[in-house]
Amino acid sequence: MVPVASSSLSAVGHDAAANELHVEFKTGVRYVYSGVSAEKHAALIAADSIGKHFTSNIRQLHPARKL
Repeated sequence: MVPVASSSLSAVGHDAAANELHVEFKTGVRYVYSGVSAEKHAALIAADSIGKHFTSNIRQLHPARKL
């Protein structure tokens, strides 16, 4: 997990072997999103707005489980 500059997310991490994105929200709640490629993770980190990119390209498209 690495800290990110976002109003909604505090940190993200990627497990390339499992194709999973780990997300920690500002509230402290953590989720794992499955089927997220390394390329999608890189695009998220590089986005001008990480929160908007996350909502449009990951949250609505990938199944998640709460940790």
